[in-house]
Amino acid sequence: MKKFVQELLTYDRILKAYPIYGTVRRYFIFLFGGGTAYFLAMIITTFLERGGMWFWAAYSVGLVFAIVFTFIYHRYVTFRKFGSIGSRFAKFTVVVLLIVIANWIFTIITISLLSGAQLQFGDPNALLDSAKYAAPLTYWLVTFFVTLVLSVFNFLFNKIWVFK
Repeated sequence: MKKFVQELLTYDRILKAYPIYGTVRRYFIFLFGGGTAYFLAMIITTFLERGGMWFWAAYSVGLVFAIVFTFIYHRYVTFRKFGSIGSRFAKFTVVVLLIVIANWIFTIITISLLSGAQLQFGDPNALLDSAKYAAPLTYWLVTFFVTLVLSVFNFLFNKIWVFK
């Protein structure tokens, strides 16, 4: 046990000596919170969709719950910034809205491409309903991949602007 504690202390010294390691560590903490929020959003989406709600409406509700969870998590756990909740939440909301819009666009396009549906940008119903041609596992995988890619941008915006 003593050796384990010494290894942890050595690891902590390395993180403090090399800021990039601290940033990478913080990014993984950020990912854990985002991953938890992702699963929360997917669970809510699945229950609402199985209850008869249109997939994209159910996904939106899931994202709202995920947004509130992630703000609280990142404020207290990831970045540990406790002051000025109002301005931080406003900035966080702007970042999240941009990420959600990007998430929707990339998810719709990717699901449409994977399902073989024609991308018909002139007909929003055909574009949004393309998810019905994909297997349920496909949207789990697509939303996971899109969210993971966007997490890098999300982390940078939050680190540099929201929780600086």
